[in-house]
Amino acid sequence: MSTAFEPYLPAMVPAWAAQEPGLTSRLVTGSLVMFDISGFTRLTERLAARGRAGAEELSDILDAVFGTLVERALAEGCDLLKWGGDAVLMLAVGPHSGVRAARAAALMRAALARVGHLRTSVGPVVLRASSGVATGDVHLVLGGDPRIHRELMVLGPVTSRVVRTESAAAPGQVLLDPATAALLPARSVGAATGPGFLLRSLPAPPGPDPGGASECRKRSYPPR
Repeated sequence: MSTAFEPYLPAMVPAWAAQEPGLTSRLVTGSLVMFDISGFTRLTERLAARGRAGAEELSDILDAVFGTLVERALAEGCDLLKWGGDAVLMLAVGPHSGVRAARAAALMRAALARVGHLRTSVGPVVLRASSGVATGDVHLVLGGDPRIHRELMVLGPVTSRVVRTESAAAPGQVLLDPATAALLPARSVGAATGPGFLLRSLPAPPGPDPGGASECRKRSYPPR
C-alpha cells in the first residue's frame, strides 16, 4: 500500500494489508468510542450563507477543533476509524482497551470545554458533545473494488451498541455500555442511564500490571 495514502487511513489498515494481504474482514476485540458534537450544524448553515469565505472559516474551525480532540484520543492508543460530519468513531484494541477508550472520551470532552467556545464571523458559538463507549467483538470489513475504491465498514452488535449509548447520552455526558463499565474501577462508574452507565470520573492511566483490570472484570453491571 502506498505510504502517500497512509495519513488518510485508520492506522490498522496499512498493517492489516501488510500482514494479511487479500483478507477483507477481521474480528477484533476492543472498545469503540463515538463522539458527537452538537452546535456544528447550525454553525455550518450560518457560515454557508457567507459563501466561500464562510466555507474557509468552517474548514479552519473543523481543523482546529477536531485536530485537538483526535490528538487526545490518539494519545490514549485509539485509532480514528470514521469521521462523519460532526462525529468521530474511534477504536481502542489490546490491553485495557475499555479504560483507554473511556479516558479518550473524557479527555476529548475536557478538551472541547476549552476549544469549543468559538468567536466566529457569525457570532459566538459554544460546542458541546455527547459520547458513547462500547466494548466487545468488532467486525471490520474492507469492501469495494481495490482498483477503484475501498471502504472500511464497522459492523456488528458492538457497533450498534455504541450508537445507542451515544444517542442516549446528553450533551456533556459520556455513557458506557455494561461491558465497558465492568472493566473500569467502580469509583469511575456512575448511575445507570438508559442503555448504560455514566462515566463519573476519569480513570487512572492503565499500568503495566494487569491485576487491577482483572479485579475490575470480576464485577458486573447491573450488579447482581
